[in-house]
Amino acid sequence: MSKNMNDTVAEIIIKVYLVNGGVMTHTYKVPKTESEIAELIRNLVGKMFILRRKSTDELLEFSNPHIYYNSDNVTCIKIDSVGVKELEEIMRKAKAKLGF
Repeated sequence: MSKNMNDTVAEIIIKVYLVNGGVMTHTYKVPKTESEIAELIRNLVGKMFILRRKSTDELLEFSNPHIYYNSDNVTCIKIDSVGVKELEEIMRKAKAKLGF
């Protein structure tokens, strides 16, 4: 998703691609404090290291929806974001189509 460089990130979207061709989407609201943002980033980086290991029995855990993945069944993870302005525009268009 493209967004204006001045747009603040509102959500982080993680797509988990599976060996069976399935794709699961997990959405996280961006925390308000720097320490919470740092913790979220640390958590995501940790998941990437689990995938890089050749052999692991560790499960990958993602929330929103809450799912545990066997790392052997994950082919890749894509991380994207949606800006505040972009999210507001999406909501405005959705409400207009619904007649609100």
